[in-house]
Amino acid sequence: MDEQTALLIGICEECFEEAPLFNAILYGRSLQMCDKCSKLSGALVLTRPKPEQVYNSIKHSTKDSMRRVSGISPKAKEEEERRQKEVTMEEMRERARKLKEKKEKEKNELEEARKKEEEILKKKQNEVLDEKEFLDYLEKQMEDIKKQEEEMKYREEAENNKNK
Repeated sequence: MDEQTALLIGICEECFEEAPLFNAILYGRSLQMCDKCSKLSGALVLTRPKPEQVYNSIKHSTKDSMRRVSGISPKAKEEEERRQKEVTMEEMRERARKLKEKKEKEKNELEEARKKEEEILKKKQNEVLDEKEFLDYLEKQMEDIKKQEEEMKYREEAENNKNK
């Protein structure tokens, strides 16, 4: 037996010597025995199960067992890795929130593009923009681009601070 499963050092109930003790069952009684006595008497030593043993003790359906045996379904370690990668509710909510923001942003960009298109189409096709209108239009476009860049920079900084 290993020292980790041993209780405190004490007096063995079988040989009455001082040694690391283990909980064991012998003849239907629970005893605290040393390693040597538990081996000689054939006592059943009680130990804590490992996480793998606990997982393997869970009853699986016949279908799942057949899949595991045939190699169709992933092995226990692969299943454990898959469980660790499962998404929590908070992560799902965060993903949904980001997706919603992305859709709203796309919707706003589409509306802005339609408005710009309408502004351009309001002018008659054969009518030419005069120089002042064209320069005003370009300045407005530059301002919009600068605002968008500032918003993106602010969002990136906020996300970086949030991740830290």
